[in-house]
Amino acid sequence: MAIIAPFQGWRYNPQVIGDVKQMLSPLLDAASASQIKALYQIEANSIHVSVPQSQRQAVDKLLAWKHQAILLQDKMPTIYVYYQTFRLPNEEKRYTRRGFLCMLQIEETENNKMIIHENTLASSVNERIHFLEKTRMNFIPTHSLYEDTSFELEQMMDSYMQTPLLEYDDIQQVTHRFAAITKAEDITFFQQVLADKILYLADGHHRWESAKGYYQQLKNAGLLAENEGAKYHFTYLTNLCADDLRILPTHRIWRPAIDGGIEKWLQNIDTYFTITDISGSPTPLYEYLREKKYAFGLLHKEAEYVIELRKELNPRLHISLPLPNEVKDLSYTVLHYFIFEKVGFIPYNRQSNSPSIRYEKSYSQAVREAGKGAYSFICREVSLSEMIAVCLAGATMPPKATYFYPKVVCGWVFAEI
Repeated sequence: MAIIAPFQGWRYNPQVIGDVKQMLSPLLDAASASQIKALYQIEANSIHVSVPQSQRQAVDKLLAWKHQAILLQDKMPTIYVYYQTFRLPNEEKRYTRRGFLCMLQIEETENNKMIIHENTLASSVNERIHFLEKTRMNFIPTHSLYEDTSFELEQMMDSYMQTPLLEYDDIQQVTHRFAAITKAEDITFFQQVLADKILYLADGHHRWESAKGYYQQLKNAGLLAENEGAKYHFTYLTNLCADDLRILPTHRIWRPAIDGGIEKWLQNIDTYFTITDISGSPTPLYEYLREKKYAFGLLHKEAEYVIELRKELNPRLHISLPLPNEVKDLSYTVLHYFIFEKVGFIPYNRQSNSPSIRYEKSYSQAVREAGKGAYSFICREVSLSEMIAVCLAGATMPPKATYFYPKVVCGWVFAEI
């Protein structure tokens, strides 16, 4: 079961800072370098603690914000409703993802377990543990999914969203709306609904692992009794049964250490893929990839190709790695194995740290990188059912296989531990 709790959030005080919207910031992977740089110029913007230039500076700013009443703590334990209304690229339909912010019990038991789908880097986890030690504050929630086919919580969340506390349009034209639930009986209802749910971690694996690490550190030292807040982690929960959960592709940018030219690579790729030259075609690339599971775009300078895994190759039979079939079935695994390992000679288990492979969510940026001489592999998104299958198999995906859209914004509320 999932054990959740309300919390007394720390929020910006409009009496001191004015427009709270000016203090909000995107996650690092949802912002450009120029946008991040501009936000650093705003003295009290949340970017200073969500993407700190140094941990020491972030700690100093947090203490100053509390002392100057820039941040005030809510008086009542609260569950915060959070809606995001958005469009997808090349679509007119508008979606609204309904969810809520709460604290989630960290200790995992047989009946209380978070199912993950990505690996983490120990160095990044340790860095975040140190930050938790210094700030005792969660600035960015993880994003987790629960399954509720009866949609028990949505009606109540809709009623609270009739009177939002804040509405904000970000640079990607996503509308974020927030409301607060403080009624004890309504909070109890949320807890009861989640009590029998399995949770899947969608986004924030390093934040989740660092919260667990800090919790274990205190537990081993016998300090949990005086650090009750560390038993919980700041979480954004949404219903995976809703028609508002979207995963976007993350493209691969490859700059081989030794570049023999496009002709050489095409000759080697031809061993595993059929290659179609679509350079100059008026048809958008994504139309060629539609409904083709193991097809990718390959961009290099002015050239544009569609590569598709040869019919005689079965990922389950021909990927000679100790991976479950649910992982072998993924298009990303096919790309990483047949292109980066077989053609590029980068071992599969070393690719996440390879300096020659970069991950890019923006299609237009992938095109620009190709124009500069890189090899940009354009990918299709992983489906939610594929992600769940990998999770239930107890396995993990290739790096950067899921980009849940839209990302949460930081700065609306912080959660103390």
